[in-house]
Amino acid sequence: MIFKFDKGWMYSTLLLLFSTFAIPYTASLPVYSFIVSIFFILILRNHLLTKRLLFIWLAVLIYFSLLSFIHGKLEYYRCAYYLCWLSVVYVFLRKKGIAVFYYLEKTIYFFALLSIPFYFLEFTLGNSFYSLMRVFGSQLSANLASTEYRLAYNIIVYTTNAIQGEIPRNCGIYFEPGYHACFIVLSMVLNYFRTKKLFSKQHIYLLIPLLTTISTTGVLLYSFFILVIALRKNVFAFLSIVLLFLVVIFFMDIPFIHDKIQIAYDQIGNYDEIFAKSAAWNSVVHPDRFVSLQLGIIDLLKYPIWGRGEISSSLGVFYGGDIIPSSGLAHLMMYYGGSILCIFTVLLIKISSILSNSYGLPYIKWFIPLFILFISITYYIDTPIFLLLYLSGLLLRKKQYENSTNDIQP
Repeated sequence: MIFKFDKGWMYSTLLLLFSTFAIPYTASLPVYSFIVSIFFILILRNHLLTKRLLFIWLAVLIYFSLLSFIHGKLEYYRCAYYLCWLSVVYVFLRKKGIAVFYYLEKTIYFFALLSIPFYFLEFTLGNSFYSLMRVFGSQLSANLASTEYRLAYNIIVYTTNAIQGEIPRNCGIYFEPGYHACFIVLSMVLNYFRTKKLFSKQHIYLLIPLLTTISTTGVLLYSFFILVIALRKNVFAFLSIVLLFLVVIFFMDIPFIHDKIQIAYDQIGNYDEIFAKSAAWNSVVHPDRFVSLQLGIIDLLKYPIWGRGEISSSLGVFYGGDIIPSSGLAHLMMYYGGSILCIFTVLLIKISSILSNSYGLPYIKWFIPLFILFISITYYIDTPIFLLLYLSGLLLRKKQYENSTNDIQP
């Protein structure tokens, strides 16, 4: 039951809300310190202070001590971030085991459905709705809604991030609609793994908020998911591919999406022009995700193991200007280098193998890594929700959950 309360819902809601980037004041040391204090008390009260948890804490401290030495600055903020959320994730996993993925699936589902009436009000009321959001909500930070024309506000359970005069898009609880779409598809994926039903009621209901995001990333991610399933079910393969082709063509024909694709195409390989614009305007520029990925790879080749400890491209030294990538994968490449990519990849492969055994679906072993890679091209993959995925690869045991369908749902 989605509305049945237990602590699992509290954990999954906490992790999800702190992964949205939309709620102001959540990314601060006092907040992290408070969360760590609460969960440290829970750890002690529930006798969860094990050697494995101490190992995790020690590993994080050693890793960020090395980064501090190599980067030439104290990485206390990022260290606090990882200690905080890995502690929360640890308690969640120890309490609920592999059922954490059921809680995650249903929590995303709940907030996706909750977004529908809010989006309807945004679509129909327009400026009146934005006025209410301005009064009762908080404005998104400048790096999330950089133009002065954006109507970007958050009331925890819903976010607007629109440009005056354009068709509004459903952001849900997230900072922008594409990110919302990624989580909706993630809920669909987890639901299919659990039920083995492609077009379940939950899947059909989730199509409504997915379509209202009007997101190219969401459509492509959903298409990838459906194609993988369809190619394993030959009866539906042809019809599914034709339907997806028509949907993609429809989305590509929407004017602002067509413009986005054209801008992205024009930027590829022309990052010198982007640096020139940044220098001329004397401001930070966030290029398209594919250009960001190019710049991330360049920095990874220059600083392959530990990164350079900066979120801006190293090419700014030569070209002038300040370019910050709009790609989660590029961010990891630039700041942490290959070290954190290797850690995340190993843990991701491990949890994919565990889930493959548990759900009885062999292709999960390669599907989940590709799915996360697809998301990372645009969005950050070191938020609390993704840390849950990685740490589960360390804490869950393959033999313990082999064909354990009863453990998936609490």
